[in-house]
Amino acid sequence: MAASELQSDIQTEFLECSSDEESPIGSLQNDPIEQQAIPEANDICPWITFGNVWNHFDRVLEPNSLAVGLTDIDSRMWIQVRIVNFHARDGSRGGKYTVRDADVEAEQQQKTWTLDAGKIIPLPTLSDLSLSERYIFGRGTRVLALFEGTTTFYLAEIITVNHSKNSYWLKFQDDEIEMRLVSAEFVCPIPIQWQHMFEKDIIR
Repeated sequence: MAASELQSDIQTEFLECSSDEESPIGSLQNDPIEQQAIPEANDICPWITFGNVWNHFDRVLEPNSLAVGLTDIDSRMWIQVRIVNFHARDGSRGGKYTVRDADVEAEQQQKTWTLDAGKIIPLPTLSDLSLSERYIFGRGTRVLALFEGTTTFYLAEIITVNHSKNSYWLKFQDDEIEMRLVSAEFVCPIPIQWQHMFEKDIIR
């Protein structure tokens, strides 16, 4: 299947997406950084707006580029990885990526995985794609975000966007700290096919 046909199929599936414009619903009183309007939450739009930041099924990710990989379904382990190479699959959609742990520097210690394309989420840097060029997650949207001091992405909920720092204030699941500031390049939507993983989880 050609990339254009595959992209058409993906877009057709999500045609009900609402506008990507910010919709003011008031200010967050407890935001320690800035008071601002917050867009409505929407879990579908991120996959088909702003040049498909996280939808990569119409292209092959470059070697050494950063991504999030689902390395263990049972433990819901999403970690930061670097792309090693891509293995095309003839006659059907998708393919597989070989990825390595982004946290390990020594070549002999690097752990690798071979993952279906559907288990990979690209992580473009802010220099490659600024916050203004990305979909802005609305308050209450559930996302995957990098937890400070680790290379693991956990379930979190958006509190507000902080444009001045190209970041989001968000609340991680089971975190004693009320909210944390995370760079926008390390915040991504939960792929639609994996949202069932977290449907029973509560963020308090």
